[in-house]
Amino acid sequence: LHQCTLYNDTERRLKVAKHMERAGIHNMRSNLRYYKKKKESSLLKETIRELSTCMDEITNGMDVNALLLIEARARQKYYTCFNSILKNDEFAFLKRTRQPPEDEINALISFGNTLLYNQFLHYIWRSQLNPQIGVVHATNQRSHSLNLDFADIFKPIIVDRVIFSVVNLQQIKEDDFERNDCGGIYLNKRGKKIFLQVFEEKLGDCVTVEGKKVSYRQLMEREVQQFQKFVLDGAKYKPYKYY
Repeated sequence: LHQCTLYNDTERRLKVAKHMERAGIHNMRSNLRYYKKKKESSLLKETIRELSTCMDEITNGMDVNALLLIEARARQKYYTCFNSILKNDEFAFLKRTRQPPEDEINALISFGNTLLYNQFLHYIWRSQLNPQIGVVHATNQRSHSLNLDFADIFKPIIVDRVIFSVVNLQQIKEDDFERNDCGGIYLNKRGKKIFLQVFEEKLGDCVTVEGKKVSYRQLMEREVQQFQKFVLDGAKYKPYKYY
């Protein structure tokens, strides 16, 4: 009931959605800043600037749909930097494609995002929250929405980092993919096993938050718990930003 009240309160929902979207774009920008330190690139530098502009636009967004359009534009700009980060020429990334993924990197993104969606769904089910009632993503268009909201914050620092790792360290190779009858490219059984192993290792990695070492797995569950306290008690909710 509290979630429904939040969803129907246009002003309050917009305020929370802005926090979530800014955190997601911030984490994309943090990724680019991390790799810019390793490799000077005019593309990375310019995209970092453009993502900062998108964050400012989020602050001034008039409604949730406007935020989604800004976020989509930011993510499109962010994806143009993947080839500057990836070191394996066998995996060229032109644009984001879904249903079906048209190349290997799209296959990795889709598989990794699905893992993250399911992980957040698990934490939501363990809470008092209803995964059908989102904040940014509309509730009436899909069976689950709230896990997508949380996942968008963490995709850059979990899924994308795993992709950069398995490609640059050549843990995933061309023969770890297969093409289906519709022309889509997907990880095969061996490829999924390798990706899932690195994904699980990433969830176990620790970062320092408020002076304490916590794993990404704990951090994700903490994100859900903080949002629940915000919904039920009005406690402050501050989506995670990677620094």
